Amino acid sequence: MLENFGITHGQMKNLKSLEEKRRFILDNMGITIDRLLKGWNEKLEIQERHYTQAENQYESIKREHFKDCGDSLKWLIVRTKYQALDKKLKTLIVQKLNDVTFHNLLKSIDFSSMKTRSKCWNC
Repeated sequence: MLENFGITHGQMKNLKSLEEKRRFILDNMGITIDRLLKGWNEKLEIQERHYTQAENQYESIKREHFKDCGDSLKWLIVRTKYQALDKKLKTLIVQKLNDVTFHNLLKSIDFSSMKTRSKCWNC
């Protein structure tokens, strides 16, 4: 178990008192845990950047696509007594469907395949 924290049997033999051994183990465990947490935080930051980039790209494409829908939504029938709302409602319906589709796609992306490997990761 101590090998997981970078402690060898020889290092433990060189320490004389029980207190020295305990302190040495705790120090090395702290260093290793800090290094693992730093790696994990870096991995999360990379995933957040990927997610933010994908979301920004999607929003840009969505804005560009819906900038001028015009008559391209004739196939969608919305019944409303106010004709002025017809185009806006059609656009909102299609946007909502695209949002749901996009978020389902993001949920299906396996961000774990993007993780960076370092010496300290055993997974």
